[in-house]
Amino acid sequence: MIPLDLHPEVRKRNIERCRQRGIVLPTFEQMKDPERSPAAIRAKLASVGLWDVDPLNLFRITWRNEPVDRGGGFGSVNRIEFPRDRCGSPSRSRLPGRPARCAR
Repeated sequence: MIPLDLHPEVRKRNIERCRQRGIVLPTFEQMKDPERSPAAIRAKLASVGLWDVDPLNLFRITWRNEPVDRGGGFGSVNRIEFPRDRCGSPSRSRLPGRPARCAR
């Protein structure tokens, strides 16, 4: 079992470090429903690549990212479904992932 102990001193230190560096952290509600993120954050995300190491991408911690390399908003869950006759399974085979890069 993964220990889920809270460490208030570590949390406080991390909050202060983010504040010093100008990093805005999304709330759990914003991670669950990206449309609840502030309009200013969503506007800035339009110029940030999906795979860029940028603190704004913390607002993209969801499977509902628009599958484009740069910018992009939010849509349905990103997934790819394999035809039953191709995978040899009677059930539906789906993988969450990056459909934008599958064609490469």
